[in-house]
Amino acid sequence: MGGFYNGEHFGVAWDQLHAAQLPRSTRNRNNKKLWPRSDCPMSSHINYKEMFAIWWALLRWGGQWRNKCVTLHCDNETARYCFNKLRATRNTAMMRLLRHVARFLADYNIRLKVVRITSDANV
Repeated sequence: MGGFYNGEHFGVAWDQLHAAQLPRSTRNRNNKKLWPRSDCPMSSHINYKEMFAIWWALLRWGGQWRNKCVTLHCDNETARYCFNKLRATRNTAMMRLLRHVARFLADYNIRLKVVRITSDANV
């Protein structure tokens, strides 16, 4: 997964996720139960991984986004829908992640909008 903001970026292999890659202030929010796992089909699905990448970006840059409206670009329609509605039907893993996101957004007073871009435009 990867992300880019204001000249900074992250690129993390799924099998090498580590809390030390996040700012110290957000590590307590980095609940390892949310991390994609191969033994959990709901959290290893691509839609969940796309949502997790947005969660990682929030943890990484949320301090800079405090009290702001933020637009994120994502090439996954399901992730866009789930984040904009804060709803995911029939997937408990996605709902668990969305609850953490909603709490984070409220704590940091961030208004989040996720916009879908084509996979070709996602370079």
